[in-house]
Amino acid sequence: MARNAFVPFLQPIVDSITGKIVGAELLVRLLAEDASIIPPKDFIGVAEQTGTIIEITEQILDKALVTIANASKLTRNELYLSINIVPAHLQSDRLFDFLMQRIHMGIIRQSQIKLEITERLPIDDLLGARIYLQAFYRIDILASLDDAGTGYGCFLYLQELGLSSLKIDKQFIDTIVNDTSTAVLNAIIALANSLGLDIVAEGVESIEQKDHLQALGVNICQGYLFGQPMNTVAFVEWIESI
Repeated sequence: MARNAFVPFLQPIVDSITGKIVGAELLVRLLAEDASIIPPKDFIGVAEQTGTIIEITEQILDKALVTIANASKLTRNELYLSINIVPAHLQSDRLFDFLMQRIHMGIIRQSQIKLEITERLPIDDLLGARIYLQAFYRIDILASLDDAGTGYGCFLYLQELGLSSLKIDKQFIDTIVNDTSTAVLNAIIALANSLGLDIVAEGVESIEQKDHLQALGVNICQGYLFGQPMNTVAFVEWIESI
């Protein structure tokens, strides 16, 4: 896999009440030799196991940070970039050092960076993870729980890691109209509200889903209803069109 074959994609995060973009999640795609796109499921696992996920993150971050900074100027609103981190990131200071350098260079503000930790992956050393994240918290970079309700302990992660927000997983959004997961969804929302956490719903694909979420008090959404993952050029063009 050639180093420069990895490219950043951004998916908008939107306030469903106002229709305004508030941020974007950083995603990665791999370009094949024929310029076709290889999906993350075909390479992320290997990248995490080998540790190359750290280098990949750094490679795509530079362009993504500049894009978010430029998009913020276009919208006249400070947008944030959500960066997925995995246990491999927690074993190294490289991401912290990388982001600090970009902040000091004036490329991005720390308030425009948010880390996402997926609940699907176990973090064996919660104490170590908490210490790692506290370095970010001290410079006002916050962290969110991704895929909430799907993995190893939503409450434990929120309690131990000092997270400031959570993202409701797509599997709960898919069934929200049919009420098949309402009890779990309500429990997740109640937990977030009791802890004073911000909530983002991901995988929102229909107006009906959006309306149900608004009725539950969840207004910040991500999904194909609002915008699909786009390369950085398409993302800026999308910003200019809204």
